[in-house]
Formats: sequence, structure tokens, C-alpha cells
Amino acid sequence: MHILSIAPVFLPLSPRLKYAGTERVIAGLNEHYSQHRGVKSIVAATGDSDLGGKGRLIYTYPQALWSLGAHIRKVTNPEALFERQFIFCMEFMEKRPADIIHDHAGFAASNTYSESDLRIPVVSTIHGDVYKPEMYKYVQWKRMQDAGRNVHFVAISRSQKRKFEQKIGLRFAGVVHNGVPVESYPFVDSSGKHDYLFWLGRICNEKGTDLAIKLAKVTGRPLIIAGEVHTINKHFYERKVRPHITRFLEGRSFKQQERSRQEFIAKLERGEQVVKYGEIIFIGPVDDRQKQALYSRAYCQIVLNRWEEPFGLIMPEAMATGTPVLGTRLGSIPEIVKHKATGFVLPATKDRRGRLKEDLLIGRAVKALEKVPQIKPRDCRARVEKFFSNSAMAKGYLKLFRSIIKNAGAKGAEWTASGGTTMASTSTAQDSPITTGTSPATASSQASSWRTTRSSTTSSFSPPKSKAQKRTRSLAKSRERSSTSTRR
Repeated sequence: MHILSIAPVFLPLSPRLKYAGTERVIAGLNEHYSQHRGVKSIVAATGDSDLGGKGRLIYTYPQALWSLGAHIRKVTNPEALFERQFIFCMEFMEKRPADIIHDHAGFAASNTYSESDLRIPVVSTIHGDVYKPEMYKYVQWKRMQDAGRNVHFVAISRSQKRKFEQKIGLRFAGVVHNGVPVESYPFVDSSGKHDYLFWLGRICNEKGTDLAIKLAKVTGRPLIIAGEVHTINKHFYERKVRPHITRFLEGRSFKQQERSRQEFIAKLERGEQVVKYGEIIFIGPVDDRQKQALYSRAYCQIVLNRWEEPFGLIMPEAMATGTPVLGTRLGSIPEIVKHKATGFVLPATKDRRGRLKEDLLIGRAVKALEKVPQIKPRDCRARVEKFFSNSAMAKGYLKLFRSIIKNAGAKGAEWTASGGTTMASTSTAQDSPITTGTSPATASSQASSWRTTRSSTTSSFSPPKSKAQKRTRSLAKSRERSSTSTRR
């Protein structure tokens, strides 16, 4: 089985990332796909990705689109750049057809896909929530399903699946929970835990960074906050988070801050107390080694969300180290955290206006924290090993892929523009029709010109457009003009 995974071009796939969710999932899947006999994995990502010698990397852009300065991330989301990625993948498959396309980047909603005659099954994993600005995408997904296209949607939690079914009417092939590389997370028993609360993520209102601060202040427990601020959430950070921080890492530049961060983590790994009672420390974005040290010695991981998060990797990551999770009964949290066994899941009671009753929640959280010593760290790790490991995730997808191929009778299915069904052998070589120095702006221009060339020379690549397809393109162009949104 040959699998082509299409990744977003926001970030590279790399173990050195300090912020990533989808990218970690794709990297974990690629590693495990590559370990299965008869499975060849190809990943379309950015050229600065590191697959660790597993699978094959192909790329359009030499570098990821998102940039980071200190703890503030400047984000861009231009649709044309994604279309360029999709066009490249289509051309790649003309000569090297895959058995399954695993879409993580919105390929199934793209003009490139809708205007093609692609017969290869597309399995599209939905990583986000239902957002009004993304409605054009959901309409396209539904349209592709209703038209009988060979596209299959996968949810990452039962909560997310229900939401898309109820609000969009989308049909799902199944649910596959995200996984984490459990074996790379150090396990620390109760005797090695410190007293601090830990919060990790994108600092914003919906993820409840301010609620973690309120909880820390009421209990007097120290709190370590790790993560980054996206430009769209900078006002929230300045108003609800920054005024309460008692200590920042030293250093004006990102490089200086990273040096301070490394020293902070080194002390923690040596078993030293790094934070005092009543302190609230913000240490900025952390990489895998740093967050593993922070997870493993924390008294409790705080996830007091205000929103129905489709899946939060921080929960299985924390539990893999033996650290319990305290969260709200929203979204995927009750699916991941087993109440009173691997943490505590608290009711998110709301008032008549639909606003969270924060004082009531904090009161419940205070009582739950007192019971944390009742949670057995071994039970936390065992739950992750059984349900949320990269291995379990990969097995779930491979089972689904084989079922789709078998039911469709489409093993080795080819795109009509292809001359055969033989896939080139997998290697670690990198393929890209764009020179290494190509900037996103130039690539966007090339995407436009390439589409024109392809349309005039390959009829099966761009068949006559229906009115529905024209409407979809118009929506996408409108979306591109106002593209200042960010991933959640």
C-alpha cells in the first residue's frame, strides 16, 4: 500500500518544533506507516521538514510559512499557497499514483481536487472545530460527498464527529484518536512530582489560560505557563495574562530566552525546585524535551477549556508521564481523561447567556486538586499506551485504508491522466519543481501560471467547471482576500 500524506505548509514536520499539533500527528503516522511491511509512506510537507529517515519527503516550499519572534507568532493563511501545494501533489501522482491520499491540509475542499478527475481514494482527517469563516470549506466537503467522489472523512474524537454531523451534515468513515510517541515520554511516579501546576498551549481565551491563573491564585500553588501568543490573541495576553505573571525568563532576544529556558529545564531535570509558592512563571514556547520535563514533574496538568476542543495532545502527553489532568467537560476532554482514574473532568456550567460560571468552576477545581494524590500515575500512562499511542493511531488508519480500498475495489487505482499504476520505489530523496530560493509570494504567482498551463494541456486535470465549482472558487478567492485567520 502506497500512502501519500498531505501536510499543511504552516510548519515543518520536525521533532524540534515548539508549537505543533497536526504536524506531530503526521510525523508519528509516517514513522509507523514506514514500519509496516508492504506499506510505503510519502509525505508532502515543507522542505525544512525532518522525517528522521522514515518514509519519503516531497515538497513545494523550501521553508514553512509561519514565523516566530520571541513568544509572539506571526501567522499567515493564504489560500493560493495551499492550492500550489495541492497542484504539486497532483502532478506527482500523475507519474506515481498512490493507493490512498491521506489529507491533513484541506485538499478535499480545494479547487485543485474538485476540478480534477482523481479516482484515488482520499481520506481527509478533520483536525479543527466548526468555524463560521471556514463554512465555504464545509460546503465543498458536503458537495464532494453528495456528488459521489471517492472522499472519506475521519474525525479525531467522537465529540468532533457529532458536531460536524449535526451542524454540517457530513458523513464520517470513522473516528481515529490522535496519538503520541509514548515511549519517548519519561515516566515519573508520585514521589518525583513537584508542587507546581502546569499549563501548556496557545495562549488565548478559549483555552482558558486566565482560568489556570485564577486557580493558581486561589490555591497559592505555583503555576508554570508554557506556550506562545499568536498575533490574533495578543490583546488577550496583554490584558488577562501578562499582568499576573510574577516572573519571565531573562533575555530580550529569542536566543537569550532560549538559553534561560534551557537552564530552567536543566535545574528541573536535576530535581531542583524551580518555582516557589505563589509564583506564576511564563517560560514561552518549549520543544519536546523541555515540555516532557515540565509534564513529568508537574503536580497536575490544567486544561480548563472554554471551547469544545476536537482533540488536545497535551492531555495524553501529560498522562504518558504519569501526570493527572484537570479539565472541563467540553469537547474531547471526557474521551481522553477518565474521571477519577487519570484526572478529573469538571462540569462546565453556564449561565442563561451561555457564559461559563467561572467562580463555580474554580471552586470545583480547587476541590479536585486536593484529590490529585488519589490518582495513580501508572494508570495514566497505561491509558495512553492502550488508546492514544502513535501505534494505536497508525493501526486505526491502516485498518480504515484497507477497508476503503477493498470496498471500492480500488487497490492501485489510478488517476485518468496517469499512464499506469506502478508507484516509484520509496526513498529519502526530495522532489520539488520549485527552486530552493522560491519565496511564498513567488510560489503563489507560479501556482497561478502553472494552473493556466496545466488547464490548456491536460484535459483531465481541469475539466469544464460547473456553476457549483465556480461558486466555490469565488468563495475561496474571497477567503484569500480576508485571510488573517489562524489555526486553533
